[in-house]
Amino acid sequence: MVRVRRVWRVVCAAVVAALVGAAVLAAVPAQAIGFPLVRVDGGLLLGRSADGVDAFRGIPFAAPPVGPLRWRAPQPAAGWFGVRDAEKSGNKCAQTYGIDFTRVTTEDCLYLDVHVPRGGAAGKPVMVWIHGGAYVIGSGSEYETSELAGFGDVVVVTINYRMGPFGFLAHPALDGDGQFGLMDQQAALRWVQRNIAAFGGDPANVTIFGESAGGGSVCSQIASPQAAGLFARGIAESGCAVPAPTVAQAESLGEGFARGVGCPQSTTDACLRGKSTGELLAGAGISLSDINLRWTPPVGGGIVPMAVQDAFETGRVNRVPLLQGTNREEASLFVAIKALAGTTVTAVNYPTRLSERFGGGFVERIAAQYPLGGFPSPPDAISGALTDAVFACSAQYSNQALARHAPVYAYEFDDPAALPPDLPFYLPSGSSHAAELPYVFGRSVGTKLPPFFTPEQRWLSTAMMSYWTSFARTGVPTGPAPWAPVTPGRDVVQRLSPTFVGPAASFGADHRCGFWKQMYDDGMVPNI
Repeated sequence: MVRVRRVWRVVCAAVVAALVGAAVLAAVPAQAIGFPLVRVDGGLLLGRSADGVDAFRGIPFAAPPVGPLRWRAPQPAAGWFGVRDAEKSGNKCAQTYGIDFTRVTTEDCLYLDVHVPRGGAAGKPVMVWIHGGAYVIGSGSEYETSELAGFGDVVVVTINYRMGPFGFLAHPALDGDGQFGLMDQQAALRWVQRNIAAFGGDPANVTIFGESAGGGSVCSQIASPQAAGLFARGIAESGCAVPAPTVAQAESLGEGFARGVGCPQSTTDACLRGKSTGELLAGAGISLSDINLRWTPPVGGGIVPMAVQDAFETGRVNRVPLLQGTNREEASLFVAIKALAGTTVTAVNYPTRLSERFGGGFVERIAAQYPLGGFPSPPDAISGALTDAVFACSAQYSNQALARHAPVYAYEFDDPAALPPDLPFYLPSGSSHAAELPYVFGRSVGTKLPPFFTPEQRWLSTAMMSYWTSFARTGVPTGPAPWAPVTPGRDVVQRLSPTFVGPAASFGADHRCGFWKQMYDDGMVPNI
């Protein structure tokens, strides 16, 4: 019965298309003809309407990167005859485990979804979401963006990109410098430039936004000469300028990966291309018990010529406004997940756990800054150190650097009772990594259900959606309290909490950013 209804929808849409005419469809926004039908450069799309928002899902923005296109720059997608049913999202990209722990073994995954609010004028701001997941898990379709689109009267696009060894494998025998996933993101942005006007969006007013690996991707695109002109603004949540390997370092890791999956160097290119998706995933070393940045996009080469922090400091960037921030207790999520996998933190093994994450040569100094007596528990102590070193201070350094070249707006999300991420196991609440996502989207990630907000949390969600969408519209975040841009040398961010929204001083002092700057200068490289 479901298939019959879908076929009937497509037939009806084809009739409407024939009556209206291709020229008219190409010239007006989808909602203007009262039917969720739109023409893009591949052909006609039939969407689905609900609650005042049209959704078009599963749109190919590049050819499937399979067979000879594995580890190649994305190629143009083929068009289609007739009307393409855009009711369902496309495949997720290959990954060991997703948000529901389902293994994905398809590499045909370069699809995007578009949410368009009905009514209003054309030329709406466009927001392109780049999902997180440590560059190894996730998909754009896991984020329900209809609430944000309707609230802000913005067109929201969610995209997929290749991940893990398919998106970020660097090897001397392969072209691309291990930056295929970033190339995919740029291909999606070029699709947006060509097609978004057909949905009522303004291609000259595109904001890219993302969280965790998505936030890192946003900042990588700001630092990429190849992304010039593809977007006008960026929003990076919890992951802008994390440490990344150079191309040379990544190639060394890639050679080790190739040997591990049974490919000797002399025949590596052909050997790797002959491996199955499952074999490559098995060799990638991706597991919950070993969360790391192994597959972070390398820097150097044509896509991201230098480290993000260096690009921000030198001004060799796409000079667009950036809204960037972190959560008050970012690392509590990772500490809890490792504990579930058996890696607990106790008073006895605290120095050992610090050594595992920061290197043995730094343990004494870090333990002095983060003594067990200053925290409710040993997990809280190591979470505080990781939060400050990896997230909070990295954000401050990059914000202060970029603010000398472009407008920057900094925030800290702080809700001690924030809902835990939508995962298939219990984690404690708090302003951990990813905890801000339901507030940004007005939805729980991975479900179609609204989150169980208190009235105060709903107010905060409304405030954040207002800040995010107004920034996308004008480049200045507006909401319940004024939000001033970053001034180099001033230690002020916008605090976002259920009881207070407004400027808060001493962010850098609270997170010991002076101390961590010295650690980085001395060669420390943290590991989540």
